[in-house]
Amino acid sequence: MTNTLLQLGLLFFNLCRFRIAPQHLPYSPVLLWGCMLCYVLLNIPLLAMQLDFPTALLLSLLEIALLAFVVASLLYIVKLLPRFVQTLTAIAGTGSLFGLLGMPISLFIYVQQSNNEPVEFSAIILTALVIWQLAIYIHIFRHALNLTIFFSVIVTFVVLSLVATLLGQITALL
Repeated sequence: MTNTLLQLGLLFFNLCRFRIAPQHLPYSPVLLWGCMLCYVLLNIPLLAMQLDFPTALLLSLLEIALLAFVVASLLYIVKLLPRFVQTLTAIAGTGSLFGLLGMPISLFIYVQQSNNEPVEFSAIILTALVIWQLAIYIHIFRHALNLTIFFSVIVTFVVLSLVATLLGQITALL
């Protein structure tokens, strides 16, 4: 069990270092559900810094559902739907890792802002993490959809913009 978890951790670590692609992750619906659960559970406290708990829970669940729908739709369009499990596992797994890395920084920024302290250094670190995560998503979409880097950048920004816009619209309704 420990060896398996270590191997999975190493796979996600290598994915974050652009050493492997999503197709190198095991095809495992159980791993996918585990990664999605981690993604949701790590998103809730980040969202709860600004929203009440029920809204944070709802938005976290909606975010992963929207990501799953958009990824499945894109893979269906390019006739690569069998890659869905590994692609969404890669997105949810790396998203969970970055959620874990970003949580203490976000909490620190939240405390600094509450105390009217400068947040520049913390914000720079958080911005660097976000840029790295974007680069990983570009890498994932490039391999999953067989795209050039140029088109994978466009697809990544369209997907993330679409999900963010829909979540923003839903938040406005709540």
